[in-house]
Amino acid sequence: MIINHRKGYGMIEKIIEELKSLSRNQLIEKWQELFDLTPPPTVRKEFLIKHLAWEIQTQSQGGYSAQTKKKLEALAKDFE
Repeated sequence: MIINHRKGYGMIEKIIEELKSLSRNQLIEKWQELFDLTPPPTVRKEFLIKHLAWEIQTQSQGGYSAQTKKKLEALAKDFE
């Protein structure tokens, strides 16, 4: 689910609002679609909504910069 910023912020707001109406299982499906991962089994619905909304907004703005990606990858290595 990659959102093109050219479609406008109204569409993004609508998508985020729709997230709130989804069940936890539906949110998990969206998570898997967006991140190609399964979220932790104990994650709460509110967490899923907030982080899906964050990612949708990030993608609508063209994604993370190369510098941000590099920093995130370095941080991830610290947790391995």
